[in-house]
Amino acid sequence: MKKIAPLLTLIVSLSFPTIANTQNTDWIFCMVTDDLNSSVYFSDVFHGNYDNLEAYQTHFREHIITKYSQEPNETTYCGFESKKDETLAEFNTELDDSKSIYKNVVVTSWTK
Repeated sequence: MKKIAPLLTLIVSLSFPTIANTQNTDWIFCMVTDDLNSSVYFSDVFHGNYDNLEAYQTHFREHIITKYSQEPNETTYCGFESKKDETLAEFNTELDDSKSIYKNVVVTSWTK
């Protein structure tokens, strides 16, 4: 029985998915709008867990406040898709649309 126990432990551990394998991962970008100052800030596109979107929004907003000494008066949004090219397409659409709305469009290198 002592020789079988390690083998059974290995078989059982391989039979069940780990938490890392079941995470909801996607390609994500975030943006903060500031209508009062006619500004919008974009993060870079990064790979992350979309279950953490609220945390990414909070951290990106804090980054904007710290780096640009600007307290955005509007919203923070994070977009995501399962494929990077789809996320980049959404990012570029948001970026292009923002250029016609805001005087200041800032693309940062921020990632999670």
